[in-house]
Amino acid sequence: RDHASDHRRRSSEAQLQRAAALQEAALEEARTEAAQLRRDLLRLRGDPQELAALPTGALHQLQQELSAALRSVHGELEARAKCCVCREVERQVLLRPCQHLALCRACARRVD
Repeated sequence: RDHASDHRRRSSEAQLQRAAALQEAALEEARTEAAQLRRDLLRLRGDPQELAALPTGALHQLQQELSAALRSVHGELEARAKCCVCREVERQVLLRPCQHLALCRACARRVD
């Protein structure tokens, strides 16, 4: 009986050790990923030390990525400023009762 009990205990301990090792590995992986994300964030924010550490090719790649992101932001801002109906002319008419500036004058006349 003691032998079977010892075997179960050792088996349980081994399972716990394996589970702990897996958790430790997952934790280390998460720490590594978090450190990389922090470096990426610094790089994207233009941190001088991070930028200085990059090779020229990586700097060009970063410039292209940031330019593309900036174009997307600009496009979104432009879209938000355009009439909700025709999407061509700047918004000029305030709607009531919601007070949203949503339509150009031409579309407001057509909707009214």
